[in-house]
Amino acid sequence: RCWPVPYKGWSIESRVYAEDPLRGFLPSTGNLQRYVEPTNALIDADATTDTQRIRVDSGVFEGSEISMYYDPMICKLITFADAGENSRAKAIELMNRALDHYLIRGLSDNICFLRELYEHPRFTSGELSTEFIDDEYKDGFDGIQLNDKQRRELAGIGATMFLAKTAGSVDAINPEVLFCGTGNDDMVKVHVAPRGDNSVRISFEDDEYLDFNDVNFQVHNSLFEAVVKGDGDFVDSAVAQYFDMLDDGVKIKFMGNSYDVAIRTEKQQEYSKYMKPKIPLDTSKFCLSPMPGTLISVAVQPGDVVESGQEIAVVEAMKMQNILRAEKKSIVKSVVAEAGAVLQLDQLIVEFEVPEQDAAEV
Repeated sequence: RCWPVPYKGWSIESRVYAEDPLRGFLPSTGNLQRYVEPTNALIDADATTDTQRIRVDSGVFEGSEISMYYDPMICKLITFADAGENSRAKAIELMNRALDHYLIRGLSDNICFLRELYEHPRFTSGELSTEFIDDEYKDGFDGIQLNDKQRRELAGIGATMFLAKTAGSVDAINPEVLFCGTGNDDMVKVHVAPRGDNSVRISFEDDEYLDFNDVNFQVHNSLFEAVVKGDGDFVDSAVAQYFDMLDDGVKIKFMGNSYDVAIRTEKQQEYSKYMKPKIPLDTSKFCLSPMPGTLISVAVQPGDVVESGQEIAVVEAMKMQNILRAEKKSIVKSVVAEAGAVLQLDQLIVEFEVPEQDAAEV
């Protein structure tokens, strides 16, 4: 006799892969230089020894090598919420916290795409189908899009991290007026005011503020956690990961994305308007390997004229072959790599030059 299966709650599974969502989900290989899995106690404030809200099914550890010869999955990450009102929403919330606490260094991962999915209104409402990604990401995935509140949280976290690293601790921070952001077009002016007990107030020019209370950030550690309170009844928990100090700021991971957060004084911000913008490298003159892999074949020789879209080479990784094509009409100047070569990410395969007639038109 088949008894009805009891409903106990809602579970969400994420498959965390070593791949780069910003480059068409191409696999990423290399060494797991730092690897710390999220734990039940870390993401669930109500956790007890009798409850398990998170499960990590993995076969890797710190120091493991993600090879180009096998599937690049790192783990299956599962969260669970008991049956009841908003059970699915609670499982998603736990998943977001688990992903934010997942420390992976040394290669790319797909956590930013997973975080984007779990913020998407269509996903959170459960209006799903097998066409979801094709419908919502027709032009591919170009990174999680932060809203105004999240951008302010990012600026506040960046400023607090930078000053704590410089001063030695959160409580050693001195009051500062800074400009923070990820580029010249989105720099915001903030007033940083320490409040004691590992707390900092970040005030903005429109008189709004964010209080980062109970900040847990040790200068020798990667994880940043705080209880964020704003105007009115707004309360949130902020989680980010410290990567490295930069010449003019700090590199952090926030909601799965990596950000170079510029931190400038008022004088530095004033002078920045006179800095010349960096000119992007014209990669159309090169055929580069989009991933670590084996060069299966090269379809051109020096002197060949190739048209836009023509096959140049085939690279194999993770048992999948990828055809590399010319971006525009060009002449093959040189073939640098031979079939059978083991390639690194962005390694040069073929170099091009623009035909004289086309160069004259430019």
